[in-house]
Amino acid sequence: SDSKILQCGIGEEDVERALKFLNSHYLGATPFISTDYGNLDSDLPSIADLSAYEELIQLRFLDYDITKYTKVQDWVNRMEKIPEVAQENNIFNKYLNGYKAKQQKAKL
Repeated sequence: SDSKILQCGIGEEDVERALKFLNSHYLGATPFISTDYGNLDSDLPSIADLSAYEELIQLRFLDYDITKYTKVQDWVNRMEKIPEVAQENNIFNKYLNGYKAKQQKAKL
């Protein structure tokens, strides 16, 4: 992909490095980034998961493809199965679709 600078001033290389680190260091041994209250047998997300998820989905504004990071993609899929996250995600997607429609209209 292009070596563009994201609107927040972080380079695409920085995003790639963060995704690679998340994929290789935080995901895989347990279903979530940080298991609930340090209980390694827990299948519940922690505040770390919720926070990271909210940051990560913002990449959708840039049509950023994370699928090559399979553990990250699997984790996103698990997060989106949580009813409260799914409900919030519906609101986010409405906003995202509106944003993309305005961007598309501006290109015309």
